[in-house]
Parts: sequence; C-alpha cells; structure tokens
Amino acid sequence: MRLGIRILLFTIISFKVYSQDANLFNVDFGSILNNKNSIGVNHIFFELALPTQLKKGLLISKISYLKNDVNYTANETFFTQELERFHSIKYSLEYFNSINSNWSYKLNVSPLISSNFESNNVFNEVILNGEVIFKKQKNKGEFYIGVLYNSFNGFNFPIPTIGFSNQINPNLSYTLGVPLTKVEYNFNTRNKAKFYLQPKGFTANLGNKVAINTTNKSDKITYMSIISGFEFLHKIDDCWSVTLNAGHQLYSNLELLNNNKTAYDFNTKNNFYTAIQLKFNLLNKKEKNNYDFKTEIH
Repeated sequence: MRLGIRILLFTIISFKVYSQDANLFNVDFGSILNNKNSIGVNHIFFELALPTQLKKGLLISKISYLKNDVNYTANETFFTQELERFHSIKYSLEYFNSINSNWSYKLNVSPLISSNFESNNVFNEVILNGEVIFKKQKNKGEFYIGVLYNSFNGFNFPIPTIGFSNQINPNLSYTLGVPLTKVEYNFNTRNKAKFYLQPKGFTANLGNKVAINTTNKSDKITYMSIISGFEFLHKIDDCWSVTLNAGHQLYSNLELLNNNKTAYDFNTKNNFYTAIQLKFNLLNKKEKNNYDFKTEIH
C-alpha cells in the first residue's frame, strides 16, 4: 500500500529538473529544517563535469559527491549514531544525439556508491542508475518521454518521464508532465524566478546492519520528500550563476529497510527547506540549445 502511494505521488506531482546545460562546476548547500518530533537533513553537493563534442552527439562525464547529515530530534527506541552521516559518490556518463530535425535522445549510465561507510566493503554496495529520454521539438514547445532510475535521490524504483514544455513568450515558460512541473519567468538576461515541485532525498547502504530491536535489523536507509518552493537565479557573469531556494515539504518519509522491505518508519513531519547553489558554465549557446534536456536531478 505504501509503495502504491509513493508511485501515485511521484506520478501526479513532480521533481525538480534542470536544463541540460552541462555545468562544469556545481556546488549546492541545502537544509531541511528540523522541528520537534521530526528530523532535519543538511546536505552538501559537489559536481564536476567534462563535456566532449563528438562528430555525432555530445558526451558528458560527471563525478558527483553528496553528503547528508541527519539530525534526529525525536526519542527513538534504538541508537542512531550510525544513521547520522551518509556519503554518496556517483560517476555519470551521458550521451546526447539527434535522430532528425525534430527528435533527439539522451542516454545516461551512472554507477553509485552510497553508504555510511561503517564497513570496508563499500565497493560491494555499488548501485547502477540510468535513464533513457526521447525529446520531440515542435515550434516553441517540446515533448519528452522516457524512464529514469535514480537512487541518488531516494528512488528505489524506475520512474516514468513524460511531459510537455512550452514557451508562452520571451519571458514566461512552463513544463507540465510526469514527473516535471514548473513555471519560469525571466526578468532579464541575468535574473529569473521559478515556482516548482521537486524531490529531495537519498538512499544509502548501512555498512553494519543496525539493530532496531532484538529480532529486527536494517541494511539500508531511504529518505524521500517532495518540496514545493520558489527559486531565484542570478547570473553573475556569462559563466557564473547563483541560485537561492526556499520551499516547504508536501511529503516526507524516512525509513530503515531490510531486504528492501520497511523495517522501521520514523514518522517524519513536513518541514521548511532552504538552499543556495553556485554554478559555473563554459559551453556556448549553440551546444546548449542542441541538447536542452530537462531531466537532470541530483
């Protein structure tokens, strides 16, 4: 029943995505604030990318690091010391190419190590993520469809990707679909605002199984949430940009798993979310327009 609710939530609502502009450098500091009888999550995200223009298509190599610090304020019935800090390291290989003047596609393979690193056997915990996205361009709009599997954000099952984006005028655009929904307004060439619905979470293996009680243990933790919020982006110059983010959770769930089944539910409550992001981009406009896929999340 719980799995069905999650799938319904992620089908009806959406998660945050970014235009595929191949940022060479990206750093993100964010916090889901904690309150009484709930949890807080502070994250730090770094990403480096190396784009290579091929004779046919664009190839992008990325290395990403995500650290999540979990603050527990409720009195749990077991020790949570091994459940307070989690590290995720991901390598992504992305390929973009055009089928014809209207259709293009994106392929992505991303091995991931995500753990509390309480064990030396972290390389036995590699998770393979990936996505396949097709996009059709038509006038000022575009239609895309595909499938995404990304445990980097707490998803333990494939997610369908389908939607429609449209440019109403030079300043206003929107995207509707599964799983993306957003409305974006450009004030000028350097400032823009966005209202969005996005996911924020993580999945990590537990190096040493955590004892919940005398008969039940856990080998994995997963946190999934949906955030509705406002984002303001300012371009410092042609390469650097900074983003300020504020929102509130519509859904949150932190669970301990054993063999991918719920072993313990923390009964989290919805909290406020804040973040700041810094990006560096060096691609020219032609490259970005050719491969503008709105499916990148971290």
